[in-house]
Amino acid sequence: MALISGLTSTIGGVAAGNVAVTGGAATVELTVPESLSGAQSIVITAAPSNTVVRIPVTVAPALAPTTPTRLFDTREGAGPNLAITVPKAKVGPGTVLEVKVTGVAGVPNAGVAAVSLNVTATNVEGDAYVAVSPCGPRKLVSNLNAARGETVANAVVVPVSAGGTICFTANAAVDLV
Repeated sequence: MALISGLTSTIGGVAAGNVAVTGGAATVELTVPESLSGAQSIVITAAPSNTVVRIPVTVAPALAPTTPTRLFDTREGAGPNLAITVPKAKVGPGTVLEVKVTGVAGVPNAGVAAVSLNVTATNVEGDAYVAVSPCGPRKLVSNLNAARGETVANAVVVPVSAGGTICFTANAAVDLV
């Protein structure tokens, strides 16, 4: 006589996959609906006793691509048709450029864990590194490096702070695009 039968699984109240029992061990294969993210519970129910097991999980949000958009440009004379207005000044020692990225250029207002950017340093006044991080306590990790006079771009994936901002710092004066 089988001790476990009729197993079903759900996540977020939605049927999520298959449960198989082999040699007394249950294996759950889940397909998480794209609409779910954040704190959820996997619920496994065994029939006929209706024994329920709840397993708390965190579901990472899905990647939501947006149309490529130039967010900002710190260079003097940069065009007016940018998504975000920032000071027209180089970022360098002792300065932090804080940019709100949620709620602009197709990025949702809430539920954003990280953004993917192409960051360009130009008009570099010395050997420089540029660090991009969520605003708040930062780890100084270089996202891009440039020598005096170079223009260098790099792809950056950066977590977004709780306030929807990211911060740019540099150890030498640079314009950022």
